[in-house]
Amino acid sequence: MRHTFTRHLARLLEATARRALVGSSTGPAGLTVGVVDDPARPIRLVRAAGVIDPVSVDRIVRAWEHVSAPYLVHLDVQDACIIDATTMSRLESALDHLERQRIDVRIVGIDPHHPALAT
Repeated sequence: MRHTFTRHLARLLEATARRALVGSSTGPAGLTVGVVDDPARPIRLVRAAGVIDPVSVDRIVRAWEHVSAPYLVHLDVQDACIIDATTMSRLESALDHLERQRIDVRIVGIDPHHPALAT
């Protein structure tokens, strides 16, 4: 099931490369945030590529600020660099806020051995 879901998300990303379903933007620090809504299921895919610093976390959060339960937010940060523990903490707080609203969260690309996760 998980493998099928991953392939489905890959197809959504390919479709987005051809035509943006929701949007994509590049900020001043070189962070690109792309957003795809699955038309068949309540899933929002948020992909961040580039440098994520404490200020740019807000750009990622804006990608899901209008999402409500029963949505799943799939955050892909495989092509991003989280620069410090402060940034990781801000991102974690934003994701905790989603979970408190009963929105499911799936994260891809964060190394479980990241130094900021040890604190």
